[in-house]
Order: sequence, then structure tokens, then C-alpha cells
Amino acid sequence: MADLVLPATEEEPPVVPKDQSPGACSDLTDVTKLSAKQGGVAECRPTAVGYFKLQFVPGNEEVSGGALYMTPQLFPGGRLLFYVAYGDAGVIKLDWSNVATPSLMARKEVVGGAVGTAINNGRVYVAAGGGGVSVFK
Repeated sequence: MADLVLPATEEEPPVVPKDQSPGACSDLTDVTKLSAKQGGVAECRPTAVGYFKLQFVPGNEEVSGGALYMTPQLFPGGRLLFYVAYGDAGVIKLDWSNVATPSLMARKEVVGGAVGTAINNGRVYVAAGGGGVSVFK
């Protein structure tokens, strides 16, 4: 589970994608250029981070957007939650305690679309584009 929350440059993916240099992740300095899917130079996260897609959850098939930013919260005993800024879909809460089967716990829309998350004192702060900051407990 810890490999999901490490910065991408701290480790190589367990399986290096085809046509990617094995040392590509250690050479990166601009974290905005990490994902080859977004025009970057390398895939540096473990493949497990791609196991969840909100559009695959019943009732969310028509949701647009994707995960823009996520904040992890690790509890004793191995329970791992993520608060994910999911663009126009809002903020979602994932239980990622079982890496192979992450599950959606909650979804809350925010004005302006969610672009970032932070946790402090039991509250989740969501940067919401033109909507300012939303706070959830």
C-alpha cells in the first residue's frame, strides 16, 4: 500500500512499460511531466494506481473527468483511504485497503470542479476551481 503514496520519483514501477528506459523515472525532475499518457516521458507509478475508474462504478457511467489529485490517509491496521479531486465529478473517497479492489465510499460534487485535496484536523479541504475551497468533515 505504501507504494501508492510515494512520490513517483522515489521508485521504479515493478513492470517497466514497453519502449521505456528502465531509469526514466529516476531522471525526472518536473513532476508535471511524469505520465506518458499526458504527453510526459515515463510511467513511474505502480500499475495498481490504475485499478480504479469512477466511470466503472454503477451509477457513475456518465461522469466526465478523471483523478487530478489525491490525498492519502493511512490508518493503523492497514486501512488506506484516498480523497481524490476528480474534476467535474467532485471529490471522491476511496477505500484502497485492498490494492487490487479499491472501492468507492462517497462522492460529493463541488462548485467549479475539484482540482486538489488536503486533510487537516479531521477535515478534507477541496480546492474547487472557480468555486473556491469546500470543507468536508
